Amino acid sequence: MRRLADESLQRTNRNIICDSTFVPRPAEVPEDSCDEFPFAATYESGAMLGLTGAQCAEVLPYIDDVTGTWDVRYLKPVTGSERCVRGHVSLASNTDVGGDLGRLTTAQRLLDHEEYWIGITS
Repeated sequence: MRRLADESLQRTNRNIICDSTFVPRPAEVPEDSCDEFPFAATYESGAMLGLTGAQCAEVLPYIDDVTGTWDVRYLKPVTGSERCVRGHVSLASNTDVGGDLGRLTTAQRLLDHEEYWIGITS
């Protein structure tokens, strides 16, 4: 990923991907909010690629009650060619993780366009 430091562009990216085509599902996700990947604060954001939210995969992550592991339910057909994802997550989780990303970029002194890697663990 490459950091996008301009907060105005970050907001624009977020508003394009998390537009009116994102329909909250409060019965399934309390305080449902739209969480986008790649992040709005990157040059890889779907909006920076010229995409709209309707072109992203849309998922609902959840913890499986039987196995206790995280899983994902796809909310519309996925082709595998999508270049962005919108997730239904609680506003608190979305805010916490977004804050963590902001603190990381400050602590590591990441400059605009500077690359960083994301490691996914289970």
